Amino acid sequence: MASMKLGCCGNRRAVSKRARPECSLLWLVATLLIGAPTLTAADLDSGMRSKDLGDLVTAIRELRPLAEQGISKAQFEIGLIYLVGGDGFPKDETEAEKWFLRSASAVPEWQRQAESGIADAQYRLSLMYRKGLGVPKDISTSDKWLNMSAQQGYVRAQNVLGNMFANGQDTPSLV
Repeated sequence: MASMKLGCCGNRRAVSKRARPECSLLWLVATLLIGAPTLTAADLDSGMRSKDLGDLVTAIRELRPLAEQGISKAQFEIGLIYLVGGDGFPKDETEAEKWFLRSASAVPEWQRQAESGIADAQYRLSLMYRKGLGVPKDISTSDKWLNMSAQQGYVRAQNVLGNMFANGQDTPSLV
């Protein structure tokens, strides 16, 4: 009598030595679905690392496919690259605003994260409120989130505050 086991598709079947094509396909799809978030996170990390190292051309090349797939953090980062520009990369506020607006769909989630104390989300919200992108322009709300992020040691927020101070701009009081 053939031994019976649960097959990959959930049905009882006799164990055979040859894999069925539909089972192989199921395993391939499952592997790709499980691996996809990891690949996206790795690509995002790689793009962020390139941006932080000042290689903006590589950062855009790595982040753009993710941004075009709707990954809001990649959209936001591309917006920042265009807003600031840098070594051989032109500043383009129109292009920056386009990418910030595309990332604005994530504002409700960033709001929840910011309220939970996540410094990166506080920083992103600060910029969105300062520029009025996806939310009403509100400098005092922007300052609140920027302060909270900087006080947690978030370097990007601290850099913005330092630049504001160095350029004689009104800086939010650190409470």
